[in-house]
Amino acid sequence: MYKKLSPILLLLFSLSAFPQSSFKKNDVYGEFMGNGIFASLNYERQLTNKPGLGVRAGIGYFSGDEKFRLSVPLGVNYLFTLNINKSFLDVGVGGTWSGSAGLMTLKQEAAAGGRDYSEHIWSLVPSLGYRRHTKSDFMWRVNFTPIFNKYRAMPWIGISIGKRF
Repeated sequence: MYKKLSPILLLLFSLSAFPQSSFKKNDVYGEFMGNGIFASLNYERQLTNKPGLGVRAGIGYFSGDEKFRLSVPLGVNYLFTLNINKSFLDVGVGGTWSGSAGLMTLKQEAAAGGRDYSEHIWSLVPSLGYRRHTKSDFMWRVNFTPIFNKYRAMPWIGISIGKRF
């Protein structure tokens, strides 16, 4: 029995001998505008033990004709550490699945007899911005997030605030 437990105990003790990183890999945050078009709740995970490559997914909404419209922002980003402690250049690219509400030009809306809210489209959403992590494990960021889809290219910004864990 001891021969069977020995490798397991050795593995557990060896893993606990490595120092634990104080870098928090997970973020949950709300974003106003940005990738979710109007507002979204997002989860982001850093894939390394220090700032670097991360992935994100969220669920958002916007309204058109007084109806609730769903958006699903997905993306990858990279955090470049700036000289200021816990400050980062946040660079990424993503896609947002959504209805077309609010994204058609006025000319296209008139030609179509109004907006077609039954259509769903993908938008390409690159991002470039500033991110700050606080000592109390909060994060905030401001990003330039232009939206590109089959109807138009639209300059856009996003403001986020959330909790790190």
